[in-house]
Amino acid sequence: MKKFLTYTAVTALVFLGIATSHPIKINLRTVAKTAKERNAAPTHAEQPSEPLRLSLPDKSSVLLAAETKPNIFREACAGEAIELAMEKIADADVLATLEALASQTEPTAMEMRKLLLRRWAERDATAAATWAIQFPEGPIRSSVLEQVAIAWADSDLTSATAWLQNLPEGESKRVATLATAYEATRTDPITALELARTLSPTPERNELLAHAASQWATDNFAAAADWAGKISDTDLRQDMLAAIAVAASGENAATAAAFIANSFAPGETQARAAVSITQRWTQSAPQDAAAWIAQFPDLPVRDAAVENLVGLWAQHDSTATANWLSALPSGSLRTTAINAFAATQLQFEVTP
Repeated sequence: MKKFLTYTAVTALVFLGIATSHPIKINLRTVAKTAKERNAAPTHAEQPSEPLRLSLPDKSSVLLAAETKPNIFREACAGEAIELAMEKIADADVLATLEALASQTEPTAMEMRKLLLRRWAERDATAAATWAIQFPEGPIRSSVLEQVAIAWADSDLTSATAWLQNLPEGESKRVATLATAYEATRTDPITALELARTLSPTPERNELLAHAASQWATDNFAAAADWAGKISDTDLRQDMLAAIAVAASGENAATAAAFIANSFAPGETQARAAVSITQRWTQSAPQDAAAWIAQFPDLPVRDAAVENLVGLWAQHDSTATANWLSALPSGSLRTTAINAFAATQLQFEVTP
């Protein structure tokens, strides 16, 4: 039985060496030894003492394999092939396979390690974390801690957060913190924001803040806006407020629109938010969105919003769009709207 399980893991690794474009070096002794220690059983034949490099076959061999195994080589993409191979590895052989992959840096091996470690962490996050922490600071450590963090935060956010606090400072902790926080945004955006605050200011940190704040705003717009309004950094505060308004517009576009109009000075941030709100509002209430845009002063932000409004509205109801255009007074707003309508007509060949 032990021999079968060991060969199952090795066979999966051999299969991936053929099905992908990167050779994988596997130490068969490591796999056999780990399985032996875990399953006290009679000793099998001595394994090669040097790592065995599984090189790609030549092109003709691959084509022949494709003819004999069409489901794997012709229908499955590389990613699906890796997932299929990893699914065939028994739970009892996951650790042995991970040990064999521990030092591998080829893309295929890294993907295999990611899938297996995530699977292990879903079953036993503490054990998986203990194994992952053995690696020195570097890309492999960051990768394995990230997978543990994702799985652990999904099953027990409180424990995952406590684990993060005990990690030594370094790039791998930053990666694990980002992963944990993004998982937290789905169910506990406030915890995600607290985790983000422990990170140094970077574009990645700011993207996390915006995502978490947006998730919070869908449940409690006022609280999220109040939090963002207290951020001392002016640019970051404006970005967070814009993200919150756009997120809230899905449920209450009118409130979000008023917030954007009253809380922002004219500029790029306001323009981006106005366009995003227009796109969402037009899907549910184009007449209301149009009335809001018509109140804008003659600035580039209004032109951008009008173009998005007309472009989306005309695709769904060109007659209503044309009627709105006809009722507009002469001026730059009407001109911009007519030009946008004409462009949509040409693009989609819509006749009102």
